Amino acid sequence: MRYCENLILQGGGIRCLWQAGFLSVILPCWPRPPSRVLCVSASAAIGTTYAAGRLPDALRAFKAAVAGNPKNIYPMNIFKRTPVFPHAAIFSTTLRDLFDTQALKVLASGPRVEVLVSRPARHLSAARLIALMLGVGFAMRMSAGGIASRIRRVGGMVAEYIDAASCVDGNELAELVLASSCTPPFTPLSRFRGQWALDGELVQSPPCADLGGTSGPTLVLFTRCRPLPTHYPPNFVCAAPTRPIGGSAWDYTNAPLLDEFYEQGRADAEGFLACPARR
Repeated sequence: MRYCENLILQGGGIRCLWQAGFLSVILPCWPRPPSRVLCVSASAAIGTTYAAGRLPDALRAFKAAVAGNPKNIYPMNIFKRTPVFPHAAIFSTTLRDLFDTQALKVLASGPRVEVLVSRPARHLSAARLIALMLGVGFAMRMSAGGIASRIRRVGGMVAEYIDAASCVDGNELAELVLASSCTPPFTPLSRFRGQWALDGELVQSPPCADLGGTSGPTLVLFTRCRPLPTHYPPNFVCAAPTRPIGGSAWDYTNAPLLDEFYEQGRADAEGFLACPARR
């Protein structure tokens, strides 16, 4: 693959570090960057920091934060005003520190980055939102697509792509990434621009439905080690991890695991470039 017009990034928690490693190898080989990046959930952090010229900084900052976090859950915080789960605070602080004025200028002049969020019906209560999210998530894990679709319809869930460059400042951009990653209980419920927003992967994974009839070369980077789909158009090229890596996608305590995902991404990208069929 000599270049791509469209880059699509599946979500996957810290598994998205595989995408960062893959991109670090393949992007310098292309004559120009992608024109469009579609991302969702944790890959929204990869897509936005890449387009803002801050991906290496983001990786260093996130790794340092994870290295300084001893636990994924702090049960005693239930009696305090401090979150029981540290994930959202680590994610948010890292992004807000990176998205300064210069980063936003670079973002505005680079590829169009579209972040996918799930928009449920406006009238739902917080308890029903969590039940909706859990129901769709469980059905997806059980490969029960029909059940997931029915739950989405009942909950009025629709996909919304938001242009990252439309954010007025770094705080709103960080909020957009967090909204696309909203997965209680690891993160709190999110409202973005006055509406509830849940993890975008609840409606589309990977986030490619908004491409319509686009005909340009399109690279889709998955994060799960599974057989690649065969139903995509001929202009789509897919890549995924070539071997599974043990560990939770929500493990924010294991800095070496981040390195393992990243380095596997680099190794898989080298194999991708060496394959004549992919050129």
